[in-house]
Amino acid sequence: MFVPYVINDAGNYVECKLGTFPATLTSGTSFTTGDFTFTLKSGWMLNWFYRDGYFYYRRVLSPGESTPFLLDRVSYTGTAADKADYNENNVKVEVLADILQAEGGAPAAKWGITVNGTTVTP
Repeated sequence: MFVPYVINDAGNYVECKLGTFPATLTSGTSFTTGDFTFTLKSGWMLNWFYRDGYFYYRRVLSPGESTPFLLDRVSYTGTAADKADYNENNVKVEVLADILQAEGGAPAAKWGITVNGTTVTP
């Protein structure tokens, strides 16, 4: 899950609206919620699926592996007055991640997803 925020040049938080994430993302690479526009990597749906505000990687990772990038850019789209209080380098995104062991049924029980071998599906 992505949690964006903005700090000003003095290091103080700028008040922003986060809004709610869309229930589904089926096409395109950008979406807007609150004061932020998220641009996802082109072809993101080949490696990820999205459900209810969360992104899931489509494959089980082995120790030491990492996922390909999902997020390309986050833009602050707040009011002109708010924009005067920041620059593009002050938009930050905290990525909240959760991980489960694929075996034992935890993905189905906790997330409602299916793991078959190394493939993860909604």
